[in-house]
Amino acid sequence: MVTAKGNGKQNGTIRLERKTIQKAKIIAAQRSTSLSALLRHQIELLVGEEEIYERTKRQALALLVQRQDQNGAVEIWRVESPSAKRTLLHRIALPGVPAISNGFNVTVSHDGKSYAYQYHSINSTKFLVRGLR
Repeated sequence: MVTAKGNGKQNGTIRLERKTIQKAKIIAAQRSTSLSALLRHQIELLVGEEEIYERTKRQALALLVQRQDQNGAVEIWRVESPSAKRTLLHRIALPGVPAISNGFNVTVSHDGKSYAYQYHSINSTKFLVRGLR
């Protein structure tokens, strides 16, 4: 049975074993609270944990993808599953770094809000030798 109150809260009735209620009353007394407040607190914790779990699950299902474009910039995309909706999170362009560099590594946090990168280039000169036999 559930009854509504004007302040947005509702009363609810649950049925528990007599021994469970007795033990819960002892726990409530040890915590200097009422049985009702103890149950309300535990249910609110459970609901809050479930909300956190669902939000984390949605974030985990979104895959972070990085790719390097033709100008050498690295783009970090969030690709949501199963819709495949793509959202550009970051574009990292380094002036003076050639598009083809030897090692451009990007590490992105799980939520996609932060990133760190490192790169190193190897400069070399190409020679074309003609007429060798």
